[in-house]
Order: sequence, then structure tokens, then C-alpha cells
Amino acid sequence: MNNDEINIKELNNPTKTQLETITRLHMKAFPDFFLTQLGYSFLKTLYTGYFEDNESGIIVAEKNSEIIGFIAYSKDYPRFYSGLIKKHLVRFAICSSGAAIRHPSFI
Repeated sequence: MNNDEINIKELNNPTKTQLETITRLHMKAFPDFFLTQLGYSFLKTLYTGYFEDNESGIIVAEKNSEIIGFIAYSKDYPRFYSGLIKKHLVRFAICSSGAAIRHPSFI
């Protein structure tokens, strides 16, 4: 592959580093969005959920084997979010508590 080429692929079984890169990219691209305000750990848990769900996933754009962009998708968002909340309710609550203290209107 040419060094200037961008490779698009489905990311399966992401490494911790890849998940962290995706989370950081989200925070950089959307600094003022509501989900970003909920924090790094919240976003990392959210993106982990895309890999845990059989009908969801993340497609990445890579340049020189480095993730430079991504899109997360689900074939059924209501089911995805329902399952995500059930599986990670405590973690989301913990992750969101700091944001709720900083921004009480989030509650």
C-alpha cells in the first residue's frame, strides 16, 4: 500500500489502543457535543458496545496503519441502545456522574 493511501475496513476485535484512538478522535472532532461532555470513559464504553453487539460495528479509515477516522453503525439503534444500557448501566452512571456535577442540566 502506498503511504498516501487511505484504507477503509471493518474493525473487528479492536485493541485497547485502537479503542482509545477512536475515543480521542470523537473528542477532538466533537468537543462541544453532549456525548463528549459526558467524558472519555463514557465514550470508550459506548464504542466498546458497538463491538459487543452482533448487529453493530465500527468502520475505520487508516493511513499508514493509523486510524484517522471512523463511523459507528447499528442495524437497529433502539435495540442497540437498550442492550447497551442494560449491559453497562453502572459504568455509564459512574462515567456520567462527573458530567452531571459539572453540568446539572444534563440530568
